[in-house]
Amino acid sequence: MIMPKIYPAALLIALGVTILAQQAPAPTPSRNSQPAAAPPSHSRIKTYDVTTKNVVEIYSSVGYFESPDFSADGEYIRFNGNDKLYQIPVTGFGAKAIGPADIVFNHDRGRSRDGKWEAAMDGPNSLVFNADWTHRTPVAGPFFIHSMSPDGEWLAGHCGGRVCRVPRGGGPLEALTSVGGNDNADFSPDGRWIYFDSRRSGKSEIWRIPAAGAGPEDSLAERITDDVVSTCMQCGSVN
Repeated sequence: MIMPKIYPAALLIALGVTILAQQAPAPTPSRNSQPAAAPPSHSRIKTYDVTTKNVVEIYSSVGYFESPDFSADGEYIRFNGNDKLYQIPVTGFGAKAIGPADIVFNHDRGRSRDGKWEAAMDGPNSLVFNADWTHRTPVAGPFFIHSMSPDGEWLAGHCGGRVCRVPRGGGPLEALTSVGGNDNADFSPDGRWIYFDSRRSGKSEIWRIPAAGAGPEDSLAERITDDVVSTCMQCGSVN
């Protein structure tokens, strides 16, 4: 299951359904002297009902698709692949490309909860769009978008491995943490917190900070998970 962000996962669980993207495994190496040509990747988008535990495949196609999430109204599932952004009804039947044709979409994107604002990466550039994608505004960088605050006023992401934010309407890039090694920053549904994954403890865990910043020396950063498997190679035991 590919669910790289905590906020989308929490939102989907609250809605009673979650979504998964599944890719075919890598091809088995050929025994011949010449390597076999890799077959095209094949992806499947599935929904999982957390109440009934039913799994339904709603989309299957050649290509590498990732980062499925719900549209603001909950009627569609959106995902990216082949440098495009697609949406498909939650019932399936008919994925179509959305957004400007000249944008090279990847998984670095976000939107406001009311659906009025969209944010996306176009190569190395971060852009904000209105709901119908007819107007675009560049934002300060270098900055990788991961989410947008519920009110649409802030973008959260990472810059140089730190958690950062930038105003949607334009303004300077602001580093919210001093410690690096962070990724996948995402606003909580109430906008008070930014959750992210970090290796600052020696292993990959989920942390959170207040949306305004982690404070001096990241004193306000809180670890949310505690994985039982340590990545420390000198610990001598699993902690």
